[in-house]
Amino acid sequence: MGCTSSMIANTTCKMMLKIDPNSNRQSALTRSWNTNTVHKEISQEESVIVRRTWPYLCKDLQGNGLQVFLRIFEIAPETQQLFHVENVRHIDLIKNVSIKGHASRFMNAIGAAVDNLDDLDSKLAKLLITLGEQHTHYKGFKVEYFETFYEAMMWQWERCLGSMFTFDVADTWSHVFVYIMLKLQKGYHSVNTEKETNGTMSTIVRKRSRP
Repeated sequence: MGCTSSMIANTTCKMMLKIDPNSNRQSALTRSWNTNTVHKEISQEESVIVRRTWPYLCKDLQGNGLQVFLRIFEIAPETQQLFHVENVRHIDLIKNVSIKGHASRFMNAIGAAVDNLDDLDSKLAKLLITLGEQHTHYKGFKVEYFETFYEAMMWQWERCLGSMFTFDVADTWSHVFVYIMLKLQKGYHSVNTEKETNGTMSTIVRKRSRP
């Protein structure tokens, strides 16, 4: 998804220029979760930026997705337990079939977002919310891991795009990622809220049924 309709860039991530030490990633990170702009639709200007830079990431979908997961394991090592790879050496994670599969599916989800930038709420929101709901079934998963995903994606996007990762590019992709993460969180919380409500109702019923 996302790649088929785009002209694939001739330059791979590994061939990009070195990352500017004055990173734009941190600026985007610090403002993203504390601004009302994330609740706005993706603008036309942002759509142009996403579609202009996505082909560079699209060149190696699985590789970029894999790097995101490796970064997540560095930020939050306990997440390796979710994939049953807590005892797998770092060098062997790259070859792990399960992680590679997750990496590909993850990048395809980002591709779906790219394909539907013009109408995310009607075409993608429900899917993301459902995906968030599914994460409640993963033993050991914590809702804050969604933010870890966000940080890892921003890190890899900067690593891949190099000098192309300007402030505007960082801010735009941050907007897209935060939109995705907020929908995932919404789905996750909706299940837990329902469980809490059902638990409360069960308690009320038991109390009312007592003689």
